[in-house]
Amino acid sequence: MSENKTCLGVISQLNKTIYVPDFQREYAWDEQKIKKLFDSILSGYPIGSIVLWEYTDDPTELEFIYTFIDYWTKFTPSDRHRFNETIGSEEYISNRPLLLKDRGLLNEITNIPNQSPKLVVDGQQRLTSLNIGLSGGILLDENKAKNLYINLITSGQTILEDINSGNQDDLRFDLKFISSRETVIEKGDELYYKISHIAESESISNGGGGAKYKYKNEVETAVIDKYHNKYEDKSSEIKDTTELLYEKFVEGGLNITEHKTNSIDEVLQLFLRINIEDEQLETSDIIIAVLTSVWGQSEDNPINARHQIRDFVEEINSSFEVMPDITAEDVAKILLLLQDPQLGRDLEQRTINQIETDNIRKTKIIWEDGEIQEAIRQCFNMISDWNFQHLISSSSDMSYLYPIIYFFYVNKNADYISNPTEYSNFSGENTDEYLNTARIQYWICVTLLHKEYTTNRHSVTTEVLYETITEHSNGTFPLKELNKKLWQNKGFSPTLRPSDVSRGLEQSVSNKNPIALFTLLRLPFKYPEFESLELDHIQPNSVLRDEEKLINEFGFEEHQASTIQKDKDKMANRTLLNRQANNKKDNILLSDWLEKIRENTDNEKVEEFINFHFIPKDEELYQIENFLDFIDKRRELIRKAVEKKYKSLNKRNADPTASENYRTPDWF
Repeated sequence: MSENKTCLGVISQLNKTIYVPDFQREYAWDEQKIKKLFDSILSGYPIGSIVLWEYTDDPTELEFIYTFIDYWTKFTPSDRHRFNETIGSEEYISNRPLLLKDRGLLNEITNIPNQSPKLVVDGQQRLTSLNIGLSGGILLDENKAKNLYINLITSGQTILEDINSGNQDDLRFDLKFISSRETVIEKGDELYYKISHIAESESISNGGGGAKYKYKNEVETAVIDKYHNKYEDKSSEIKDTTELLYEKFVEGGLNITEHKTNSIDEVLQLFLRINIEDEQLETSDIIIAVLTSVWGQSEDNPINARHQIRDFVEEINSSFEVMPDITAEDVAKILLLLQDPQLGRDLEQRTINQIETDNIRKTKIIWEDGEIQEAIRQCFNMISDWNFQHLISSSSDMSYLYPIIYFFYVNKNADYISNPTEYSNFSGENTDEYLNTARIQYWICVTLLHKEYTTNRHSVTTEVLYETITEHSNGTFPLKELNKKLWQNKGFSPTLRPSDVSRGLEQSVSNKNPIALFTLLRLPFKYPEFESLELDHIQPNSVLRDEEKLINEFGFEEHQASTIQKDKDKMANRTLLNRQANNKKDNILLSDWLEKIRENTDNEKVEEFINFHFIPKDEELYQIENFLDFIDKRRELIRKAVEKKYKSLNKRNADPTASENYRTPDWF
């Protein structure tokens, strides 16, 4: 059933008869989106229907229902407890770029007189934004807020002309959030009216005949009382604007569609259909909505998945600040993939409504035993201990860690080397912790190099990966078995290839490929400075980036100077140094750098340093004039070093797991 209801009428019922169901995400709009919503309503543009679900059974059976917020905030996480004490039971969360106030949790509904609660299936962001503009504002601190104001004087048409000239942010009306509680305020030559005064107006609340006329006079009187006759010549514009506000928010309606049912599953399917087919929500929001709904319906200890996962994500991200953030979507995917690795494709193609409810129920059991959380913590600890943040540097890289998290989940006592001073040369008996260290480091580097485990192949590889790790749950990462199974079942294998080396050598280090190659050449890491590695230019960037100097002082042709600009940031002119060595090196030429090392040590140490960093031994190449020859020679040294350590494939489609085609270190 659909009908039109007035904006104020609907807003007045929020948190009285209209609530937010648990599968809805937190409020996520910003100031600009709120202003655009009000601008659309004032301009007469459609804003879509609001879909409500009227629950026809006992409302106390609904485990998790939320109230709408009226004040929105940008507090930092450290402010949370301070504002809890100030404002009471309100909670402030930090799971979004703009920190937004959470909905209040209602475990019991006792204040609904003689009617069933109505829960928002579609339109939560719009209703909350209307509530903020008409009843609340943006909370700056416990004593100060910003409210939504509209310019009483400048007409919509004038602002439209400003849009065409590029002076406005796509708004027809001059709307601003201003830190004030006054009904009308002056800013320069403009006069602004607080929109929430509509809900506070006695003329409107008392109703009766002539309410619109009384309301217009009420606003005009407020202007005259404060500014006397200063805006007398603008009375027509003031009346026009207040009349428009009255028409749109007091008389004007929202299209409300209501569905009556006591089936939560039916409503969840409606929610998914609206948001998947119309692509209104991100995949992450829909996944969390499904988990939240199913976990909340559990007869045995219903819990709120959104809050539990959000709090865990916040714990992890605050504990590992130098790491990219793990997201609620990552955690939800990890849980679902534990139940059925084939879901990778469903999760990416957004056919989430096809996931079996039983699988979702099982994720709650996994979550409650706490072992997957511990596996995620162990994986993040490992990446942090190894300083692999330079490889896992963005949220999009997180999927590369899924198999490793699963390995720690299956092998609860698996260990790795966390202290870089404990690395051995792996020439003797290999312990499990040594093997895990080398193999997992290799896995991360190679899968990053040629993107075999990217989202477009995620569902293709996940089943094989998880199956193989489960079969070999002996405490060591089954790298060789994974390569064999992937090759046999899928026709590819995450092994190092000649093309990986060539691509890494030709890419700027802003790309992860060169960093991954450097890491592979050093595996397994075994020097104490491991925890503070930094990328540095071998020949200083400060000299090479000056094309004019290269031409006039060092005698390069223009095309050569141009080539140097392309090559100076590539792997052939970069290396990994610990922070202390990098600070000592500063922006000095390679020849001066080696001389500095020689002064503090001896020739033997210089030779060791040259070999370790794959630097050509011909000292003539250290001169800037010979830079192009230097990087050509260093490319060749790096390529040979890779081939020596990981004998590369000779044939493109040869079996990478066959010993005659691929040689691996003992720890493989």
